[in-house]
Amino acid sequence: MRGLILSILIVLTCLSSLASQNKSWEITARVQLDSSQAPSSYYDIFEFSKDGKLFYASHNQSKYLAVYNSKSGKLLYDKNFTEKIHFHKLSLDGKKLIVRLKHNDEVIVFDAHSGQKLYTVETENLSGYDIVAVSPSSDTFAIGDYNGQVKLYDLNTGDQLVLFPAHKGKVMSVSYSLSGQKLVSSGQDGYVKTFDVTSKILISSFKVANTVVYHADFSPDETYLFVRPAGTGVKILDAKTGKLNGWSRNRCFEHSFYVLSNNNALCSGDYRYGQGLIGFVSYFSSEGRHIFREDANASSYDPHFAYARYFVNTEKKLLLIEDNIGHLSDSNIATIYSLEQDRAYRVSTTYLGDRRAYVRSFNGYEFFASAKN
Repeated sequence: MRGLILSILIVLTCLSSLASQNKSWEITARVQLDSSQAPSSYYDIFEFSKDGKLFYASHNQSKYLAVYNSKSGKLLYDKNFTEKIHFHKLSLDGKKLIVRLKHNDEVIVFDAHSGQKLYTVETENLSGYDIVAVSPSSDTFAIGDYNGQVKLYDLNTGDQLVLFPAHKGKVMSVSYSLSGQKLVSSGQDGYVKTFDVTSKILISSFKVANTVVYHADFSPDETYLFVRPAGTGVKILDAKTGKLNGWSRNRCFEHSFYVLSNNNALCSGDYRYGQGLIGFVSYFSSEGRHIFREDANASSYDPHFAYARYFVNTEKKLLLIEDNIGHLSDSNIATIYSLEQDRAYRVSTTYLGDRRAYVRSFNGYEFFASAKN
């Protein structure tokens, strides 16, 4: 198998030039990763440590995870698991790495810098991508399981702090509020429930739909709940009363929406066009009002593949879209937008060919990673 060709472009956002509509960013470094040990032909799960010094990479069809020095590209340590990796997440302080394996009901917690295994949490019947959430304060984490239970754990010790019997049927998602004081879950039973993390009590229970609710999240100020039931767009609820405040009727993917600091939100999805699909990204308000929508620049004639992926810098409200049309595409395009309260405008476009794009932002820097077999 050919080795992985993976480079990191470290990009500095220039706010003054952005305001003047000139060049919005410049490449300040390019790093080639040492991927000689990687068994996979490419990575598709990327994370940077909080200080941007470490780069975590894996592939969700592989059992391999690698951690690099993001400045030198040197491999610091790697891990080969017994099962394929479902996802990995970093705590916000960058000290803990949480790994969930496919077909395995364990959640494994590592020291993120050394790779040392700290402990394993045994739980029952895990399913879904959003059933593990880490507190913004990096002191607790939550797990939702197939039996409708939401469990709260101490991130430092792995001790279980509380068990909430939250849903009838499986938990579909768990998310913390920005303050870390509240937790929200959504379930197969159509309910969305919120909990107080400190007092460990149920705050509210809202029946949102007569079908599964795939995802729920707080707005940053905890005023609203953004929820995605099956078969609809994103509903925006008053977090205290459960009253419907707005409804974005775009058919977004189940786990694709993100709430910004201005209480506007983003989501991605696709719609049928002829015999194929066209991907899109939508930007809408907490009242469900449409602000901006961008369709993929090329349609897919394969009915299973039409992607418009986005990555957002919440501090500067910059958006990058990757149009990845099919597995064998050579027409991927990355476009950066500036997102304002009531509008969005294009800043720059980069043609990637058959390369894939990922963005993470720390301390004014955007780390742009592109990969090619």
